[in-house]
Amino acid sequence: MSALSARTCTACALALAWLVACQASEDSPRERSVPTRPALDRGAARAAAVDGLEAAAEQAEVEAALARCFESLLGEAAILEASERALARVAEDPELAAEADDFFAALQDSPAMRAALVDYARAAQGEGITSAGLIAFVDARLTRPELTALLRRTLTAALADAGPALGHALLIEADGAEALAEVVTSHLDDPEFSRRLGERLGDDPQRLARRLGDPERGATLLVDFAAVLAEAPTGHATIAAILDAQTSAALSAASLRRLLRDDTFIAASRELFALALAAQIDARALEAAIDALLALPALRREAAALLAALARSEVARGQVSSFVQRYGERETIDPLLLDALD
Repeated sequence: MSALSARTCTACALALAWLVACQASEDSPRERSVPTRPALDRGAARAAAVDGLEAAAEQAEVEAALARCFESLLGEAAILEASERALARVAEDPELAAEADDFFAALQDSPAMRAALVDYARAAQGEGITSAGLIAFVDARLTRPELTALLRRTLTAALADAGPALGHALLIEADGAEALAEVVTSHLDDPEFSRRLGERLGDDPQRLARRLGDPERGATLLVDFAAVLAEAPTGHATIAAILDAQTSAALSAASLRRLLRDDTFIAASRELFALALAAQIDARALEAAIDALLALPALRREAAALLAALARSEVARGQVSSFVQRYGERETIDPLLLDALD
């Protein structure tokens, strides 16, 4: 049925939203003036910063910040609209359409559907039974406000829990950590910033290298980065651009095609379909069925593979690069970096 199709796509395509990320870019090195302290090799500084930022992504405070970030992003109008456009593109995939037809035909030939047909026949007494009437009856049950609210609540919680995984994809697969490390080293190239940092740290380059590679100091930058991504219109636009990409739709459609062939996914979907179609909504049973579906190894494998593929895409890396470059141009970045490295 069309309503369930949209819902099933949403559950997986919200994993698409799992990618929707940031924008980062590497500035070319500027001419270095004579620093006020012994110079730390730029390559070594950048490598230390990358290591520190990648390790910082595992810090509890960073994981919490990423969870808040993606939970907030899911409610942004620009991202919701982009998600709808992305789902429409996914639905247009001809191979997926053929797979989905077979999938939903199997769902319709089920005890739950036959029970719904009996209920419809009782409700339609005197008005006649028609295909259009049955479709409207079933769609009305599948789109009940309490059911929609339960699905949204459960999926939102699941995506918020996935914040650390999303952040890891942005930082590792989409080269976010490298782009942020470039922001840090480009500031070290600035004579005034270098002078002010030297006043705090002294003249030991190795001390600076240790600070750059310290995950706890890197966490300060990543917590701020997550907050800006969640709040800034440029962050929302970045995620929307990734969702809007044809590459993202193609990758998502391929992932869904594989899921629709998986026996465990089909069985879990049958169970969820039956509960959603029942005359009375059993909230506890529905929540358990949704949790079981989301916990399927097949779904988790596809979500992880899709997230990594999306993050590695040219579109995602370009958007990440652009966002990080803008992030590094903010007026608050100098004091933030000075305090983090102090």
